[in-house]
Amino acid sequence: MSLAMQTVLIDVLNEKAMSLLRDLEDLKIIRLLPSEPPKQKLSEQFRGSIFGRNGGENAWVY
Repeated sequence: MSLAMQTVLIDVLNEKAMSLLRDLEDLKIIRLLPSEPPKQKLSEQFRGSIFGRNGGENAWVY
């Protein structure tokens, strides 16, 4: 019997399945990890932040 831990990602399609997973966690068979929010590309996260919301129209005005 191998005791190597493996991490798998699953999509739960039914609340009954989630209940079953919680029961398995209670029995110390599996451990449920918190889900991570989808990662956003840095280019999308900081889009438009260099010049602000006005698009840089006053960027070179002193």
